[in-house]
Amino acid sequence: MGATQALGNFKDPAALNALLGAIKDEYNDVRWIAAQALGNFKNPAALNALLGAIKEEDSLVRMLAAQALGNFKDPAALNALLGAIKDEYNDVRWIAAQALGNFKNPAALNALLGAIKNEDSFVRSNAIEAIEQIDLGSPLCPN
Repeated sequence: MGATQALGNFKDPAALNALLGAIKDEYNDVRWIAAQALGNFKNPAALNALLGAIKEEDSLVRMLAAQALGNFKDPAALNALLGAIKDEYNDVRWIAAQALGNFKNPAALNALLGAIKNEDSFVRSNAIEAIEQIDLGSPLCPN
């Protein structure tokens, strides 16, 4: 697992290829580290692997994939996060809300407004912070 984690610090293709294999590993903890590390690679292969990981059965893999997808300014990543903000697990939802803030995209506004009604305070808080990062052209709540 330590080797998988270290690979995320390298930007060369060999490290990326190893992580692309690790994201499909049979062991959850290897997939957790791979999902997190793939966020350091801004290329289509890493993006595609994370788009698959965000649909995984393991909620921690989904959460870490959502966090990593926040590093990509790609419409596919945005769409995946818009789905993840409705995940059955609060941890995935609050990370997805946080990651959506990185996009600063008004397309995320409706999903984030919906997340403000979530029962989990972390989801609500991150949704509010993400909304504050979006340039709406005018204040959401004028004085």
